Amino acid sequence: MASCLIGPSFRAEATTYDPILTNPQMIVVAFSVVSDEQRLASLVPQMQLQQNVARYLSSRFAESGIDILVTDLNHFKDPPAGVFPQNVIMLFVRADLASISFDLTGQRLVGSVSTWVRRGTDSLLTSEPATFFGAENEDDMVPERVNRAAIDQVEKNIVAPIVFLAK
Repeated sequence: MASCLIGPSFRAEATTYDPILTNPQMIVVAFSVVSDEQRLASLVPQMQLQQNVARYLSSRFAESGIDILVTDLNHFKDPPAGVFPQNVIMLFVRADLASISFDLTGQRLVGSVSTWVRRGTDSLLTSEPATFFGAENEDDMVPERVNRAAIDQVEKNIVAPIVFLAK
């Protein structure tokens, strides 16, 4: 079931997990923005949000006492010494944006953020398939809304299961 982001993000607790999330040593974050309308995609600072997600993961794992290296795709070349390639999770965060018209009052912006992970040859569409959001117009804090939706997805699908496994 997808979630709709209305208020501030919350911290989720996992009760189940997928083995792909077991004992990672490193997470590499990639972020993409997809839209049929170039002007909408240009509203979202993709690299900045990619770094925001990586920083959020780092701080949440540190806060939970979990030792996992986190970086964004732009700063990743090879795993550092001591990190085995099979213990690296690639986290893909995707934001989809579209403008729609509900009536004659003008265009509205809607979007969703989803995540999936890859570890070695295994891939997983995460259990919380998407976080949806809306905006009155293109000037209505779109980057902040995308960032909040991405953090919501990462909290539910990555942080909560990994913290659950670490208990």
